[in-house]
Amino acid sequence: MKIIFTFIVLIILCATSFGADLKSGLASITKDQKGIVILADFNSGERLFYNNNIDNGRQKYAPGSIIKLFLAMLMIEKGIDNLKVNCYASSPTVPIEERCWYTPGHGMQDFSRAFANSCNRYFMTAATKLNGADFKALLYEYGLFVPTDIAKLDHNDMIGLGDRLLVNPEHIFSAYMAVLNGGALYRWWFDPHEVKIKAEVTRNIAITRKVSERLKELMVGVTTNGTAMKAVREFDLPPFPAKTGTAYYKYKGKPDIKKTHGWFIAVYPKYETEIALLVFVLEGKGSIDAATLGARIINEYQKK
Repeated sequence: MKIIFTFIVLIILCATSFGADLKSGLASITKDQKGIVILADFNSGERLFYNNNIDNGRQKYAPGSIIKLFLAMLMIEKGIDNLKVNCYASSPTVPIEERCWYTPGHGMQDFSRAFANSCNRYFMTAATKLNGADFKALLYEYGLFVPTDIAKLDHNDMIGLGDRLLVNPEHIFSAYMAVLNGGALYRWWFDPHEVKIKAEVTRNIAITRKVSERLKELMVGVTTNGTAMKAVREFDLPPFPAKTGTAYYKYKGKPDIKKTHGWFIAVYPKYETEIALLVFVLEGKGSIDAATLGARIINEYQKK
């Protein structure tokens, strides 16, 4: 019998092969940050490190721009990845649904630049050319279940605005891994006999290597010249696939428009990938707080 791992923990140090000094270092880095950190072996799914000091592991949060990976995938599938959009300047007083998060404007954006910059205007334009039902079906395929009362996702949902669409951190982490590892969708569960967390492939999703590699290259742009560039350069790390997201804040049923959630998902290194990492910062921004913590964790890991 399997017992699904859902109880609240502060820190779990999982793999016996994972160095004690590294475990201690990661525990020290993450102990004071409210949020969730998951570090896993990219090739086996084995959970190497887990820190959750905010919930029981089952809660869902607005994904912000990390959902754009799946919008990018749908763009490729539907053949509109050649889209170009001018992200022009707009006033901060204009509703966020009608402008880019970067009010000075990103200028002319193609697919790669828009993904690196997480350009809202670009992806909103793309979303208007796609079907929300197709997007919902794609998320479902990757284990991201949309409530049944939402028959069709709208354009705001598709680029990560608002809080109609919610995701569980562990599930979005597994979905990202599946996109990049060739389709293996993992779930983690507690084995009471061996007293350890185990990884199990629950589904093998059909994704071509061409699409997977294309999305991986888009993610490399995020750390090369995009939203995570400053965080990565602070630790002198080479470029690697990643995505940041800043999302609508709602915690324990209470929204706060003055706060945001921060997301960072990455795999490292770019070639012969070893690890996958999720950082969810309860209060912060993806490109600043979550990405900086993520880069610091990767820097600690690559010292091993």
